[in-house]
Amino acid sequence: LDMFSNFAPESKDYGLTERETEVLEQMVGGLTKKEIADQLNLSFHTVDKHIRGIYSKLHVNTMTGAVAKALKEGLLPPKS
Repeated sequence: LDMFSNFAPESKDYGLTERETEVLEQMVGGLTKKEIADQLNLSFHTVDKHIRGIYSKLHVNTMTGAVAKALKEGLLPPKS
């Protein structure tokens, strides 16, 4: 069975907080910063702060880069 473990995609841990993961999920859904703020009942400034944290931890500079990395590396929990 160990020989099959190599086929499972390995999710890297970038140290995203639970809230950063929630924001990232909304980003993957195509929402703007304002829409994310409305959806999560946060201020625009707070969402912007979380997004800057996501960029820093994922070593990206754009929303598109963060979304691409999240999808490529399986950083989001599976939808239930």
